[in-house]
Amino acid sequence: MRTKTKLICEGGIMNLFKHLKVIILFTVVAASLIMALWLCVNHLGEAEIDTAPSVEVTEVVKEEPSDYETLLAELNAALNEKNFSDEVRQLFVTVLDLLYQNYPSWQKAYRDLPAVEDYIRSHLIDTVKLVEFVDFIDEDSEEAQKLYDEGEPSGWTEIDFDDRLKIVIIGHVFEDSDNEYQIITTAEMFFHELTHCREKRLVFNSDAFCEECFAISDIVIEGGATFHEKFVFDISEESHGSWSVENSGGTQEIDYEKNNCIGYLFQMNAYEKLVYLAGFEAIDQLERNEISFDEFKGIIASKYGKAQTEAFFEKMVDWYDEYDVSYQSDAVFRLSVELENMFLAFMKKDIMKMSYKEAEEFRETYHIYRTKIMPRARIPETYEDITDSVFNVAETDRALEEKLTVQNNIGENHQKLASHNMEYDGKPF
Repeated sequence: MRTKTKLICEGGIMNLFKHLKVIILFTVVAASLIMALWLCVNHLGEAEIDTAPSVEVTEVVKEEPSDYETLLAELNAALNEKNFSDEVRQLFVTVLDLLYQNYPSWQKAYRDLPAVEDYIRSHLIDTVKLVEFVDFIDEDSEEAQKLYDEGEPSGWTEIDFDDRLKIVIIGHVFEDSDNEYQIITTAEMFFHELTHCREKRLVFNSDAFCEECFAISDIVIEGGATFHEKFVFDISEESHGSWSVENSGGTQEIDYEKNNCIGYLFQMNAYEKLVYLAGFEAIDQLERNEISFDEFKGIIASKYGKAQTEAFFEKMVDWYDEYDVSYQSDAVFRLSVELENMFLAFMKKDIMKMSYKEAEEFRETYHIYRTKIMPRARIPETYEDITDSVFNVAETDRALEEKLTVQNNIGENHQKLASHNMEYDGKPF
């Protein structure tokens, strides 16, 4: 613009008037061109920010799937490799849902249970690969009634000549049932049989235990499957089922309890003791036949002594065999008391070795044992609880109390230890 103005001035005033129209036209055109150029330059520079419309850009962040969603995807992927019916697939998913929701409530009851994700992968998802066939039979069908009349249970696991596993389960069709308890118990029975598939090398291997140790075999196989199936329920579920032993006069009984009577409650209680003594990982290895029974006993012996361990297993076998003869005798009642007291002595030995911090951490585990796992002694006629007078629980209580009172917690811990008859509420003493 400055250059063109200078040239016009040097031409004189008359020349300016003479060519006024041309100059005006030229100036207007030049101005338009310069304005366009200016807008273009500014559009490429800072003017772009001022003149362009404001557009808000939102960054899309992809959320990671939840632990449940990951497990469900893994389960569905495993199921897609199988030719199971929709009803069977729903059974698997229902077991996943129940375990994911309720298994964590049991973790403080034991010292080394794996995380819920690890447990579900190893005990449910990986087991899908082991099962070839699943027959689901509607409990209300004629076929189910015929099987019941023939004495068949609600579920069983079998193996064919090609070493393929098959589960038969009689239960409630989910679509036809609005009863949540029926659905859960069907899933519970199914998970029991899935556990047998995982125990395949034990279930279908008669040489896994010594010949005279059918008792131990039954405890590990059936007691173990019953132990695992209870995880579909929350720990706070009340116990409405028990297997009992009585003295010969029927004046005293010992109840081995579970939230219901599905499974093998007598064997399960013995299995609970093995989980505590050897640890969950060790008994898991035994179930998968990764260690021998002698190696398993060796793990316990390393903690409590070889003689004491052998005596404990001998007592357990005698107890099982006597129960097999009759649930009502002075012998089976006496052996039940002796076996529990031997176990409490092991527990007391552990407590005596604990630091104060370890005792603090163990307190809730012990409380859960006392309120949810330990058998209850009662007078059948009045249902009076006589557990404390039948078993040597006072010695174990006192050992833990003394360990905790080191830090002047005498009053609080004594009161909480004495409250073992209360229903478990999920809180420590």
